[in-house]
This record gives sequence, C-alpha cells and structure tokens, in this order.
Amino acid sequence: MYNRNMVKSFYSILTLTVLILTSCAEPPPVQDSAWKNLSTDKTIDGERDWRSVVMSSDGTKLAAVESRGHIYTSTDSGAIWTDQSNLDPIIAGDKNWYSIAMSSDGSKLAAVEYKGRVFTSTDSGVSWKDRSDVDFAIAGNKNWLSIVMSSDGSKLAAIEIEGHLYTSTDSGENWTDQSNLDPTIAGDKNWYSIAISSDGSKLAAVESSGHLYTSIDSGATWKDQSNIVSIISGNKRWRAVAISDNGLSIAAIDSSGNLYASTDSGVTWTSNNIQQSAQSTSEPLVFGESRYMYSIAMSSDGSKLAAIETDGNLYASTNSGATWVNRSDEGSVIMGNKKWRSIAISSDGTKLAAVASDGHLYTSTDLGASWMNRSSGESVIAGDKNWHSISMSLDKSKLAAVVNGGHLYTSTDSGANWVNRSTLGSTIAGEKKWSSIAMSSDGSELAAVVNNGHLYTSSVLSPTDLGATWTDRSTGESVIAGEKKWSSVAISSDGSKLAAVVNGGHLYTSTDLGASWMDRSTGESVIAGDKEWRSIVISSDGTKLAAVASGDHLYTSTDFGATWTNRSTGESVIAGEKKWSSIAMSSDGSKLAAVVYGGHLYISVDKGDTWTDLSTDDSTSPIAGNQNWRCITISSDGSKLAAGVWRGHLYTTANGGASWTNQSINNFPIAGNKHWSSIAISSDGSKIVAGVNGEFIYGTVKSWY
Repeated sequence: MYNRNMVKSFYSILTLTVLILTSCAEPPPVQDSAWKNLSTDKTIDGERDWRSVVMSSDGTKLAAVESRGHIYTSTDSGAIWTDQSNLDPIIAGDKNWYSIAMSSDGSKLAAVEYKGRVFTSTDSGVSWKDRSDVDFAIAGNKNWLSIVMSSDGSKLAAIEIEGHLYTSTDSGENWTDQSNLDPTIAGDKNWYSIAISSDGSKLAAVESSGHLYTSIDSGATWKDQSNIVSIISGNKRWRAVAISDNGLSIAAIDSSGNLYASTDSGVTWTSNNIQQSAQSTSEPLVFGESRYMYSIAMSSDGSKLAAIETDGNLYASTNSGATWVNRSDEGSVIMGNKKWRSIAISSDGTKLAAVASDGHLYTSTDLGASWMNRSSGESVIAGDKNWHSISMSLDKSKLAAVVNGGHLYTSTDSGANWVNRSTLGSTIAGEKKWSSIAMSSDGSELAAVVNNGHLYTSSVLSPTDLGATWTDRSTGESVIAGEKKWSSVAISSDGSKLAAVVNGGHLYTSTDLGASWMDRSTGESVIAGDKEWRSIVISSDGTKLAAVASGDHLYTSTDFGATWTNRSTGESVIAGEKKWSSIAMSSDGSKLAAVVYGGHLYISVDKGDTWTDLSTDDSTSPIAGNQNWRCITISSDGSKLAAGVWRGHLYTTANGGASWTNQSINNFPIAGNKHWSSIAISSDGSKIVAGVNGEFIYGTVKSWY
C-alpha cells in the first residue's frame, strides 16, 4: 500500500514555530500504541450502530458506546477518539452497550449493557471496574436500559427494561434496589428514561406506556406525577426525560412529539408539540413507520433543549422548549431522516453531540446550527503523498503541512480534519514543489516556501481561516523576487520575524511578517555567497538563528542574522564539512540539535558553543552509528526530541538526548523502515506529528514517553 518513490531533490526540511522550533529524537517503554495514521485512520470511521453519547460540562470530553460494539472517548470535543475497549480487558470485545453517563469534569464514567453488567471508571475511561461482580443488588446480567450520574460522579441511578430502578451514592460501589423499597415504583416496570440533577438529589423517570415519577431525596422516595397532575395523567408513551442542574426544570417527551415542561420540580406542567412548533410533520417513512420522538437533552439552566426523532430530525430550542427549530433542514450535514439514538449537551447549551444507529457521530458548537461529522469517511489528506514539512501551534490544535509536487493543507482540530488550501482561486492554487512551512505560536501567521518557486505568507483572521488567504512575497522589487530553490523557512513566536534559506543560494530575514527582506549572505559575512542551505530555525523572540548547509558547516547568530559564527571549525566535534540535513532549536535558543544525512546526531546546550555526538560508534544507543538522518525537532525547553531517518526509523528522547527510544519497533502504525521527511513536536513535547515521503502523516494520540 506504500509508494516508495524517492524524490530526487533532497533538501526539504521542517521548520517550525518558535516553541516547536525545528525542521523535520531510552525513556520509559512506549505505550501501545501511542501513534495513529492521521491520513487514513479515524477511530470511529464509517457507519456504526451507535447507542448513547455523553458530554462533559464544558463539552471537551465525550464518550460514546455502540450497540454490539465498543466504548470510545474523546478529550478534544470529538476531534480524536480512543477505543477504550481495545485497551482495558474488563470491557474488551463487543458488548451490547445501551447507555453511558459522565461526570461534569469528564473524569468519571458509568456504562451499562443490555442483558449485561454495570461498569464504572474514575480515570476518564482508561480503566474500568465491573460493578455487577461486586454488588449483590445489581449482580449478574440484567436488561439495563439507561444510567445517569450526578455532577461529581458520586450518585448514580440506573433502570432496567421491564425491571427495577437502582441507585448508588458512592460512585457505583454499592447499590440499592429502590423498587423493593418504595411502593410507588414497586415491581417490574417498563422503564424508558431517567434523569438526575447536578447534586444527585432530584430524579425523574418515565415508563414506556406508563407514568412519570420524580424524587427529591436521591431516589429514596418517589411521587407518581401522573396521578397528581392532570396534564400528564394516565399512561403515555414516554420516550425521554431531562432535568436541569438544580432540578427545578424538567422536560419530558412522548413518542408523538409532545413536550411536557415543568419549572418547579414537577409540581406544575405545560405542554406543546415539538414537531408542530418546528413546522415539521410526522409523515410516514418509506417503510411505513412514523417519526417518533426518542430523546431529549437539557442545558444546565434548562433554557436550551435538543431533541431527536427515532427515524427523522433533530430539533433545538433556546427558550426552554417554548419554540423549536428543525436542525435537519436541507443543506445541513445532518439533513434528512436519521435513526437518531442519543443526544448530549454541554452545560451552557452551545455544544451538542448526537449519534445515529447505523449511522454517524456528529458534533456541533452552536446548538445545532452547524455540524461536523466525526465519523466521516476518507480524509482530505488520504492516500500516498510526498509530505515534506509540517508545523504545529503552541496549543497543539492547529497544523499545517505541505506536499512536494502537491498541495498545502491545514487542520484546526489536531489533525482530525483537514482543509486543502491549494484550491482554485487561491494565490497558492495548484500543485507546487512545497519544501517547508512554519507557523507562529498561536497559529495566526504562516509562511511557506516552494522549491523553484516563491515564498508565501498568510495571516489568519479567525481560527477557521487557518491558511485561507495567502500573499506572494516573491514579487515586484523585493530582494526575494522571482523563483528560488527555497528549502526552509522559520518564524518567531509572534510571527513578525521570518528567516528563510535557498538551496544553492542565500539566507534572508524579515522583521515585518515578510513584507520586506534583507539578504544576509552578502559582503564580508561568514555566510556570504551561495550555499547548499538545508534548514534554518529561530528562537521564540526571533533574536537567535541557526542554519545548516549540506556539504558545508553549521552556523549560529544571536542578532537576528546580522552577524554569524561558524560552529564547524577548530577542534569542535562538528568540525569540517558535513551533509547537514536538519536543525532544531529550543524556545530560548540555548539548546540545539542537528543531524547529518549519512552521519550522526549532535546536540548543544550552550547556544552552539560546544557540541556532543550522540551517535558515537561505541555507543549502545539505538541511534549509534551513521544513519540517513532527515529531520529533527525539539520541545520548547529542549528536554524532548524526535528525529526521523530516511529509509529508516523514528526515534524519541524525553531526557534531552541522554537515552533514546526506537518508536518504529513497537508502534504498529509507524513500524518498519519509512522515508521520514518531516517532524514537529508541541511546545511541551507531549504531541508529535510526522510526515513520510510517498506515504502518510502520523501523529501521537497519547503519551509516547
């Protein structure tokens, strides 16, 4: 499946934003598997039999379960997912999951199986406990239908289909069968939905073809509201119930779309019809079944609601259910009839997550006005590409990558989704021999260069505009006008200072976002004349620079390129001409790391004054001896590095280079020899993304050290 074609011109280097400052590195054992193929592998790809989804208070953490499938979690609002059923043997394999609950901060989870057990987690789903193996009240397999949790995760309530209602006040360690204690809910009932207030004191539960019940003492005693309040009296085909954080607002829906709302914990109720309010109908589907309402979610204060139909639309309300809007209208990502099964809402009501049976998982950040399909098919960057450079913002959310002989792509969700910025109409439209790209700390400024082409810059107007518009800086009377064999570009933290080098040419700097340039390779400068420049890096404040040339030397500057020092002279470990391929720099410019194609890896902790050879032949290190080093990157503080070998492996260190780990041995997605061409690391060193020439982009999805 891999394209092993090598590019003939070898000079592209990764140059990164300041806190990541780079061009394209034995801690504790690597976890299985820390890596993911960002070009093809989306953990929740394709249609799945989704059953339930939940969301933390701020909407950043999500958890979802499949019927006859796995448990998945996300810590970045649904951009990237982890299959927890592949990691913990307690929940391993396919299970008939029916419901999942989450605490406000996302740290505690509880999930139930139909004809199965109750499981809980206190570490955001990393590890689990089977509670049905411990507590007698819920022992064995039961027909679990739904489970809910208080804000702090201490109080739980769960219901069975044609069974009992159970509660726990100690995060699921011990349970009480409330149906054996309170005659109001005694015996087997066809429970259908249950909801809980933030502190866990107030509960509401409904039966299918039955009554609505409430409790104000954590489920110890119950009131049958359908025997008290006329508007909800008698048996109704209840489908879902939701409750506000303080327990005062309650919303319940029946299968016909009727919404019943209370603002006084169920003492009084009002009603209206969701579908009629949204000017929708319950027209029969092709197979003759009406679109029945199925579930409802409520914001913390009860003002915002979202509701779904079994085989139909998704609706939203911003006024406690008084009026509704159909979010499944034509043109929406979620348009048309879908087999909705669950919906979740953030505390403030702005973020939604919804899942469909035999369908996809969707998220929204504007109460359903717009949606993103988190389980869509092929990525924009799918397929083999000659990746040459990649860069990352300080917060790890923004990425930009370029293809030699291809396009420029950006991502604002850590690589989960990508946008092709080289489309028709853009200044950078069409295929180009991109060689390097760099990004400011916050991702607002970009700079990219083309081999035998121009230098371009981009200023971001809004987070979603990342790389949307570009300015060609190689025009007019500029010092850098015309086509040049650009090989690398670097950018300061704030994006104001730029430095770029030409293969077989000069080194240039700019102090005004690339509007004007200065040629630093003139006159009596140490770097005067044409050089086979391969890579350049810059410190956070833009004062310090370091650059390498193939078949030449390594140079540093402490005054933004005004003067230079040749570090490859005298008795230095790096003395003489070497085939330098890449160099990286810590945020303050004090630590440097550089690699030689067909040679060794070197580091400096004193701004390049002295160097240490980490690849000595007598070493037992995984990086010992000559290797075809192609790219290297370093964290902001210089403690974490990653480096890639052309036709070889990817290596990392978490202790400043003292010991190294071969990531290509135990991590399946990146196993074996690959043509590593570019690599980037986050400021704190926790996330790595790397590109393979003729192949894919890979990234870490959890700790690699």
